[in-house]
This record gives sequence, structure tokens and C-alpha cells, in this order.
Amino acid sequence: MDVRLIDGEIYRDSDGNYAYISGMDEMVQRVRIACTVPLGSYIYNRALGIDLYDISPVRETLTERLDLRVKEACVNIDDAYVEVIGTTVNGHDVTAAIAVTGMGETRTTEVTYDGLL
Repeated sequence: MDVRLIDGEIYRDSDGNYAYISGMDEMVQRVRIACTVPLGSYIYNRALGIDLYDISPVRETLTERLDLRVKEACVNIDDAYVEVIGTTVNGHDVTAAIAVTGMGETRTTEVTYDGLL
């Protein structure tokens, strides 16, 4: 069980209480966190995050290279299989569509990397 985050902020219900998530919702949220936090930047867990340091702007292999980095970032999320199924480039920004499989279902989420290229 985890606290629901909306746009990186803790979500509270109409009574001001934390809203909690579990199951596949929690797994997708954990994947999104692992894929957006720069590796080594979270003081309480330096192993959390994604390493995008050496991603080059060669667009022909961008999806494959991001897929490898996403898999590395999510290796410690129990029972989750992740795969970058597509990328969209808009100027210097890249949006990755990530399929998250676990608990008998698959969901897709998107993560945008501003200024990656």
C-alpha cells in the first residue's frame, strides 16, 4: 500500500486524508517514480531512479536504449515487467510509452523526459 501521488504531489481526499493505493495502481506508480527520479538523487535511497546520462540523440535506437534504462530502473519492483513500447520526440523532449505487466494484467503509462535530446 502506498500514498497516491498526482503530478508528484500527495493526493488528499475531500476530508483532507491521504488517499492510498495498492495492487496494480501502486505498481504503475512505483514504475513512474523509478523512471522519473534521476539515479542517485533521492537521499534516502541512492539506488532509486533512472540513469539517462549517456542517452544520445540517435533517434533510430532511442526506444531500445530507453527500454534498457527503464528496465534497469525498475529491477527492484517486485513482480513487475516493464517495456518501453514506443517513444515520441517533440523538439528536445521525449515521451516514452511504458507497458507495465504484473498481477495478471498490463497497463500502459507515459513518462516525459524534458530536454533529453
